[in-house]
This record gives sequence, C-alpha cells and structure tokens, in this order.
Amino acid sequence: MELLLFELKNVFLPELTLLIAIAVIFVMELFFSRPLYKMSSRSALISTIIPMLSISTGITHTGYSIFSEAYLQTNFSIVLKLLILIGTFFSILLSQNIVKKIRYRAFEYYLIMLIGTFSAMCLVSANNFVSMFVAMETLFVSCCMLIAFWNKYRPKEAAIKFLINSAVATAIFLFGVSILYGISGEISFTMLNLHYYGQDSSVLFMLASTFMIIGLMFKTGCVPFQRWVPDVYQGSPYPVGAYLSVIPKLAGFGILARVIGNFVADMPLMQIVLSFIAILTIAFGFLGAIKQTDIKRFFGYSSIAHCGFMLLALSIFSVFGVASFIYYAVVYLFMNFGAWAAGITFVACVGSDNIKDYQGIFYARPYYTTAFVICLMALAGLPPTAGFLAKIFLFSSLTRMDLSGLPVVIIAIILTVYGVFAYMNLIKVLFEKTKIPTVMTSPQMNTKIVLYFCTIMTIVTCLFANQVVWCSMFAALGI
Repeated sequence: MELLLFELKNVFLPELTLLIAIAVIFVMELFFSRPLYKMSSRSALISTIIPMLSISTGITHTGYSIFSEAYLQTNFSIVLKLLILIGTFFSILLSQNIVKKIRYRAFEYYLIMLIGTFSAMCLVSANNFVSMFVAMETLFVSCCMLIAFWNKYRPKEAAIKFLINSAVATAIFLFGVSILYGISGEISFTMLNLHYYGQDSSVLFMLASTFMIIGLMFKTGCVPFQRWVPDVYQGSPYPVGAYLSVIPKLAGFGILARVIGNFVADMPLMQIVLSFIAILTIAFGFLGAIKQTDIKRFFGYSSIAHCGFMLLALSIFSVFGVASFIYYAVVYLFMNFGAWAAGITFVACVGSDNIKDYQGIFYARPYYTTAFVICLMALAGLPPTAGFLAKIFLFSSLTRMDLSGLPVVIIAIILTVYGVFAYMNLIKVLFEKTKIPTVMTSPQMNTKIVLYFCTIMTIVTCLFANQVVWCSMFAALGI
C-alpha cells in the first residue's frame, strides 16, 4: 500500500491530477453544463496548469518503473509530457472563439480534449504493449471524437477518414505485436530488450519490428501513409487542427523513439529505411505545400514535412539524434501553434480560408502579419528564429554518424530550400498591394496572446539555444 501511494504521489502525480480534473469536468458536464458553461474554458485551463506545475517544480520523480514495470517515468517522458500539456493549454486558448457556438456542449468538448491529453501523456511513458495499445487507441479515439464533434459535413467526412486510417494502422501494429509475442513470449519493452540484447535479430523479429513501426507511421502521418492528413486538417476547426498537428505527433514520435531504442537500434538496415522514409516525407510535405490554396491544407502539408524532420532525427539511433528530436519538438510546438493562431486571426479578419483572400493583409493588420511571418520563417528554418538552429542541430547530429549521413544531410538541405520557397510564396501574398482586404472583425484576445507568445518564444529559444540543447541532451540520456 505504501509503495502504491509513493508511486501515485511521486511518479504518477501529473497524470493523477489531470485524471481528477477530468472526473470533475465530467461531473460538471453531467449536472451543470447549462448554468456553468462559461466556466468550461477556465476549468480546462486549470486542469492543464496543475500537472504542469507538478512537473516544472520537480515534484515528479524520474527513473522509476511503476505498475509492475508497465509505466516508465524518465527525463525524456517528462519533457514530452510538459510539451503535451503546453500544447493542450494553447489549444484551449484557441478554442475560446467556438465555445460561444457550442455553448452547453463546451464541457463535453474540453473533456474529450483532456482525455486525449491524458492518453498522450500515458503513451510516452508506456513500457509494455498493453499500456501502449490502450493509451494509443484512447488518444486517437479522442482525436476522432474531436473532429466529429461538429454538426457539419466536412468534419464528419474528416472523422471517417481519420477513423479508417487509424483502424488500419492499429491492425498493422497489432499484427507486429502478435508476431513479437509469439516468438518471445514477452510484452514488456525491458524484458524484450534483455531477451534480444547482443543477439542476431531473426527474420521474424525484424518483420515484427517493421509492422510496429509502420503502424506508428500511419498514426503520425509519414510517407507513404500521409494521404489523410491534409483532408482531416481541412475538415477540422482551427483549434482541433492545431491540437491534431502537435499532441498526437509528439506522443507518437515519443513512443516511436522508445520502440526504436529497444528493438531496432542494432539494425543498420532499419536505419537506412527510416532515413529514406524521412526524406520522402519531407519532400512530399514541402512539394505538396507549394501548390495549396487553402490555409489549413497548407498547414497539413507543412505538418507532414516537419514529421519527416522529426523522424530523420530518430533515425540517427544515438543520443544526439534523440536530443535533436527533443529540441525540434520544442521549437515545432511554438512555431506551429503560432501559425495556427495566425490562421484563426486571419479568418476572423477576412472570413475566408483561401490564401488568395489574404493579399495585402499586412497593410490592414501589420502586427498580426509580422508575427505570422516570423512563425513562417521559423517553420522554413530561416534565421534569426529557433527553426534555423533546430535544423542545424539536426544536420550536425546526422554528420556525427559516419560518411553515410552526409548524403542525407545534402538531400535534406535541398528539400529545405523547397520548403523556404513554399513559405515565401505565402509570405509574398501577405504583402501584395493588389488587393487590401476589408477587415470584418478582430480576433479574441486569447488567440492574440497565443500568436504573440509563440512568436516571441521562437526568438527566445534561438537566443537561449545552448540552454535548450543542454536540457535536450539531458533528457535524451534518460530515454
């Protein structure tokens, strides 16, 4: 009993506080959804702040495996959980505009979002296939419910696409797990790592690992399993699209890093395959973004490209690769949410998702446009933003491998140039004087706060890059 209390108090505390908050919001949704719906946003924000405080103040202990080694708390998982909570906090702030429309269903909306966040936090700490599968499917069912929450045709269509792709990914993943369990009789990552440590990997083991990684690539939207991403983003409201572009991807790549570290780190062939898939993902994302006319589809293709960069970092199979992934994840969180907040801002100002309707918006809303341009420069990897240093850190980690990493770096740099072209096309539209749009309304204060804060953080994480990189290296050592 004392051991259980220690585990709950010192290791599982962020998840426990979030779970209690979910239970409270569930009760409020059942009995007080009508008179107290205006408090829904505040309740959801508090639900994310308390777990963040428990992590940032150092109350949560690391280096422990709890619940019969089914749950592992490490520096790596702690950092990702903090990023997931920050991303959820931003998503809640961006949702202020739509709470007025859903009114009495606001508690239900935030409840689904927080359940997804709780599942994402559990996923990055999963240490066996049972806990991993339950957390992963709860996360993606929550995301599917968020997409289908709205009584319109496009969200329903997007939810069906998301559901079908998620089901296929789950089937492929479980097929790999069943093979691995059949040849080893183990479901724990730790025991499987000990079982295969220093041994020649069998064909069945490599096949099982391949199926598991394919399933996770489906979930994160990597090539060739990325076709659903732009359609789902286009059919989702802006806050849901922003949530989908960060939270499931951080959780998916977090558990993928653990799977790679435990199962395929000794497979040179798998390293080549992952690098090749990452390059194809970057190419598809940037080349597809160039011709987009809808801002949400543009963000969708941009998200695919950055998934390629994060996968490229994990394909290095070293501490430097994991550290570059963490640093890239931190930067991606801020620059991506800043871009989505700008999208919400422009829709409020212009009333359209079409990029052509943003022509000359700089002359109508110069401050919003400047912040958006900085976020786009960070996504493109241009100085003086943190996106530039994130790519430099990633490329330098690739060159530490051996001579085989140099061609990958050269190809990635060439594709980054195409990315700069895609983002510059969008920036050019914002400054064209051919058409200055008539501003309809001003965005909510919360949206402006997210936009400006994320813009500032893309600069701050560049100025204090040494400290962020040091923290990333420290977290990577404890994966």
